[in-house]
Amino acid sequence: MIQTQQAAQRSQLPADTQKVRLYAPSQYLNSIVSIPQRCSLWGDARYRGNCDGTLFKELVHQYKPRSIADPMRGSGTTADVVAGMRELGLYDGSY
Repeated sequence: MIQTQQAAQRSQLPADTQKVRLYAPSQYLNSIVSIPQRCSLWGDARYRGNCDGTLFKELVHQYKPRSIADPMRGSGTTADVVAGMRELGLYDGSY
């Protein structure tokens, strides 16, 4: 029920606010990464070995890198996250 209420609240927010919240830091980056819900905007979950872009988003917020290299490009999850963060002015390094 709480998730339903949260979803209803999110749908009432302006699209820009939803997007800013999507790219904001969260509490999930700890010693063990467990992300209960995947974000469908980043990468392709059907791609073997793909992880949710929330991990990459959190790493960028945590370590504030000047550049990002993605040797396992695969479905483009990291590129999708970086593009979204750049669009909101949250990352200005190189990729």
